[in-house]
Amino acid sequence: MSLFLVGYMGSGKTSVGRRLANRLEVEFVDMDVLIEEYAQATVEDIFSKSGEDTFRMLENHILDKLIFGESKVIATGGGSACHSGNMDKMLSSGYTVYLELPPAKLARRIHQSNKKNPGKRPLVKGLEGNALFDFVMTHLNERKEYYEMADMTINADRVNSSILDEIKERYYDWEEGL
Repeated sequence: MSLFLVGYMGSGKTSVGRRLANRLEVEFVDMDVLIEEYAQATVEDIFSKSGEDTFRMLENHILDKLIFGESKVIATGGGSACHSGNMDKMLSSGYTVYLELPPAKLARRIHQSNKKNPGKRPLVKGLEGNALFDFVMTHLNERKEYYEMADMTINADRVNSSILDEIKERYYDWEEGL
C-alpha cells in the first residue's frame, strides 16, 4: 500500500516525499512529473493549451494507475485530493498524510518558487503580494475539507527526522492493521 502526501501547493510534498521514500526504502513518485511525461507537456502548457479540466482528467488517470502496484510514496498535486473522488480513492488504497501550513507561509513559499521558476504554478501565475495571499487563503479554505480527511496531519513547517520517523511508524502501524 502506498503513502500519499496531500496538501496545498508549496507545502513541501515533493521534498518531504523524497526524504520519506528514502526512509521507507520505497520508490518516490511526483504525480505532476508523471503527468508531464504522459502528456509530453509541462503542467503550465497543459493548463494554458487545454485547460484545467484536461489537467484534472490526466491527474485522475495517473492516480488510478498509481493505486496499483508496488508500495511507494506519492506526492500528489495540490488539487489532486479535491477532484474526481480522488481523496476517497487514496484513503481506500493507501495511507494519507496532510502537510499543513498556514496561508501566509504558503504564499511566501509560492512567491519564492515563482521567482525561481515562473509558470510552474499556473493557478497563481502573475499573482503577488496581497493578491497572492488572498488567492491562497480563499483556495485553501475551499480545499481544506479534503486535506483534513487524511489519516494523519503534520505541521509541514519543520519536517525533521523525528517527524519522518513518526510518519513511518504510523504508516507501518496502519499497514499492520489491514
